[in-house]
Amino acid sequence: MSRPAAHTPDPVPPATSPETGPPSHPDWWHRDHPTFTRIVGFFTGLAFVSLVPALFLGIMRALFDYRVARELSPLLATTLVVPVGLLFWPKSRVFARYMIFGMVVTAVVVVGVSALVIWIMASRELNQ
Repeated sequence: MSRPAAHTPDPVPPATSPETGPPSHPDWWHRDHPTFTRIVGFFTGLAFVSLVPALFLGIMRALFDYRVARELSPLLATTLVVPVGLLFWPKSRVFARYMIFGMVVTAVVVVGVSALVIWIMASRELNQ
């Protein structure tokens, strides 16, 4: 009587097959990881609130005299088209929500800390 053949696993498919195409490495980077998208969106919103006004007004001031730069400063509001526009594209909707959330949180923190500092400075000045 012969022994039954040991079970061997199926051979590993080739790296490239017509059905799957070439492998994409590293897989974790190319997949849309929900935490990565949310964190990057939040910090992009933080950087957007911090850097965009400074860069915009700095460039306007470098290119134009003070009066013209001051008159062009309302154009800064047009930069809000970027996060709002991202809300309408389905692939970037989650990113845009967290970007706007980061913008709002940053603005609230800046205004809150500024108000607290002014209040402390004013109260110390009145007590002297």
